[in-house]
Amino acid sequence: MQAKASPLYLTEDSVVDRAITIVGKWGSYINGKSYQQEALVTHKGWQYTTYYDAQRRLAVARRKGSDGVWEVLQFEDYIYENDDNHNVTVIGICPDDGTIHLAFDHHGDDLHYRVSLPGVVDNPKNFEWNVSLFGATHSDLISGQPLSRVTYPRFVSGANDKLYLMWRNGGASDGRIWMSEYSHGAWEDPWQITASDGTYVCEGIISQRRNAYTNGFAFDRQTGRMHFSWIWREGDELRNTQHDLMYAWSSDLGHTWFNAQGECVGDATKLISINSPVTVWEIDGHRGMKNQHSMYVDNKGRPHIVLYYLQDGESDLTLGKKDEQRSRYYHFYLDREGTWHRREVPIPLSTMGNKWRHRGRVMLDRNNTAYLVFNLDGDLAIASATDEADYRDWQLAVRYADGGPYDGEPRVDVTLLDSEEKLSIYIQEEASSDHDATPLHVVTFAIG
Repeated sequence: MQAKASPLYLTEDSVVDRAITIVGKWGSYINGKSYQQEALVTHKGWQYTTYYDAQRRLAVARRKGSDGVWEVLQFEDYIYENDDNHNVTVIGICPDDGTIHLAFDHHGDDLHYRVSLPGVVDNPKNFEWNVSLFGATHSDLISGQPLSRVTYPRFVSGANDKLYLMWRNGGASDGRIWMSEYSHGAWEDPWQITASDGTYVCEGIISQRRNAYTNGFAFDRQTGRMHFSWIWREGDELRNTQHDLMYAWSSDLGHTWFNAQGECVGDATKLISINSPVTVWEIDGHRGMKNQHSMYVDNKGRPHIVLYYLQDGESDLTLGKKDEQRSRYYHFYLDREGTWHRREVPIPLSTMGNKWRHRGRVMLDRNNTAYLVFNLDGDLAIASATDEADYRDWQLAVRYADGGPYDGEPRVDVTLLDSEEKLSIYIQEEASSDHDATPLHVVTFAIG
């Protein structure tokens, strides 16, 4: 008998607020990007989200449960003034002291960061939801040590109740991944994970620098092991060439890194680089691979990664080019014996052309059924595949159009899936004209 995924039931479609759209080089959306880790989180039965509102103010909202009424907080002292959708807002919660952390408006900029009072998420009813709960915006994690050239900050809560911040220092061609740990009201001195130097040759052309474009950081909730996935994007004459899928894990919270075979590939004396043995799947630079997709760790401790590039059999592209209409999603996962597997998701990314919004979010439930949440031609789509079928049975489970067409790349509440078996999805309506503010939705499906 063929395995079947549990059905998905729509439980709620709420509008948080009206939020901005932009007119930018990389698309019209800024609330809903694949590298917003995270945009929507749940803690102790309360859900929190962040975005730029219709007046371009930094905003944070909360509600009790996944079907409550949203309370919205706007920061009048921070107005987003750009049209670059790299400059997203992200939110993190530290269970250790009950603080909310916000990072926002970065594309090679000084850090923009603010944090709440302790205990705000531990007893939400005891705190009136207003800006006085948060400190001012500042450019350092540790007083007197400002951070510059910051892009793609990501907050990840660990199994140890601490909070981690990862970010890129540098640019698309010479970026280096850094991180820091927060607990007991203070950040540790940041440390570097990846290096940008080393030699890579393609078509006889040499590149000596690059960036690690992150697919995400994720924790194994049972063991506390940290997982990290990325692809390389080259600089120099090979600028924009993207290639190969990489992976490493850490059992000491990001200080020492190992490959899938258990070899040490990074520590205090050496950084992960193009020369490190971390390639888990070779993907040629002519295959039009997109960067910054997603990763999730299931309850067997197996990392799952989904990204897209040209479908097998399609002819190569010029280096640096992409073709979403000829591409497919590919699901990679590492089994417990240490072998990587690849499965094609047999669903076209788009039939309407390239709109910069096709990167999906992979998640797994308690039965280790995999879900891929993505934007399918303006509809909210969810595909699924089962562990029992070795993830060979990918199929479209939901295509939700109410409230659409939607723009951007959907973000999913990881903590709510872990705690309540619900897929709660952050996605914004498409604008009908330039710079229109449109409703920002949270759409929730129960599993089974």
